[in-house]
Amino acid sequence: MKRFLILNLFIILMLLLFSGDVFAIPNNNPALKEIRLSNGELNPQFDYLTTTYSVVVSEDVQKMEIEAIPLEETSKVEIIGDIDLKLGSNKVIILVTAEDGETTRTYTLNITRGNIEKANTNLKSIDVEGLKLIPNFTNSKTEYVVVIDKNRTSVKVKAVPENANAKVSVTGNEDFTRKDNLIKIIVTAEDGITQKEYNIIASKKINEEEQNLTTEDNIVMLEQNNIKVINIALLILTTIIVSIVIYIVKKRKEKKNEKE
Repeated sequence: MKRFLILNLFIILMLLLFSGDVFAIPNNNPALKEIRLSNGELNPQFDYLTTTYSVVVSEDVQKMEIEAIPLEETSKVEIIGDIDLKLGSNKVIILVTAEDGETTRTYTLNITRGNIEKANTNLKSIDVEGLKLIPNFTNSKTEYVVVIDKNRTSVKVKAVPENANAKVSVTGNEDFTRKDNLIKIIVTAEDGITQKEYNIIASKKINEEEQNLTTEDNIVMLEQNNIKVINIALLILTTIIVSIVIYIVKKRKEKKNEKE
């Protein structure tokens, strides 16, 4: 009898821990893995966390084919908007609904058809008082970090557009009140329609070690923390399962003794 109970306990634990199909929880991830275009390129380059993009195509492109691939196969994708392009500004919305049917994410494509140079929203350079940008600047990347002294309350930002007729506005570079402060650079193209946003986090250093951390270091630290959380959650779940099984076995044993 004892051997039979131990075998049942082992089977129950294995089912609960590894039978994903039996105890599956609907996925709540509404992210995309990739956006494919028949013409033009996404600006900035695709990142599943970035939800707004600019696309510029020449005047002879009249239609845009768009393929949006979800990160999870069980997610649903709906493409809404101007697939047949008119001259000037066009907007396409990609709505991703996760398997749970509730969690959604919206990706926006601002497509400009016409004079490509007039729609140029790229920056040629960004300078934040000579501070090091992390990662190094390229016009295809729009997210950066600079480390500043903990006593700084503002920085001067110089952003130079590739097209001299484009307009650049900078906000958030003054009156720092937090450890991490968001600076936004908005580039409006010569056409007055197409826009692109660059973001810079001005992070106040707490100690010398933090000054030397790169974006890759922060990503590794985040992944390590996530692994620790998952391991703790699995340990708690296993403990709960074992406790429940022990309780059931104990109750059965008590009933058996009462009958005897």
